Amino acid sequence: MRIVRTEIGWKVLAPRWPKGLCLRSLATRSGYRVGEICDRLGCSESYFRRVFLRDVGVGPKQWLRDQRMLAAKQRLQSGIDSWQLAVELGFASQANFLREFRVIFGMVPDRWRKLVSGAGSRGDGAYM
Repeated sequence: MRIVRTEIGWKVLAPRWPKGLCLRSLATRSGYRVGEICDRLGCSESYFRRVFLRDVGVGPKQWLRDQRMLAAKQRLQSGIDSWQLAVELGFASQANFLREFRVIFGMVPDRWRKLVSGAGSRGDGAYM
């Protein structure tokens, strides 16, 4: 198995999928969980971690965390509530989502959304 970067993102290449599987879609469908991704790919977590680190340069948990938070930022801009987003992104609770968002971005999601909408109304894109 190999993980390669394409113009549209990362793809998992394996004999079962010669054209590759979109890693971001696989992550979303698997609830951003390494174990679930490995189940879908039919490989062990240790093998997947080795391949991922070799090909992507970071561990799968870190990459999945980053992707989950990017998805959170995109969905927050659409107006979704934090509690709905926590469920959608597979967090055990809204509190877990709020904590992780605050650790990564330094503020809670509602505060981030207000800053982004304020920047958008000024037209300068400062917080995008």
